[in-house]
Amino acid sequence: MPTSKSAKKSVRQDAVRRMRNRERKSALRTQIKMLDKIAAKNVIHKKTASRKKSRLAKMLNKQKAASS
Repeated sequence: MPTSKSAKKSVRQDAVRRMRNRERKSALRTQIKMLDKIAAKNVIHKKTASRKKSRLAKMLNKQKAASS
């Protein structure tokens, strides 16, 4: 267990970040699944779903690069 004040704070921050990251990843997976489902039912074209998934991934990669 951390003993210093700053170490305790970083543990709290890590927990919050981990929770936020988990929520965001889950939301992204849900969006991708939804796109696949509606493309399978011909609500949108297969290639439209693919394009949207690609753009989502592109945005995610851009954010990852900016944060590191």
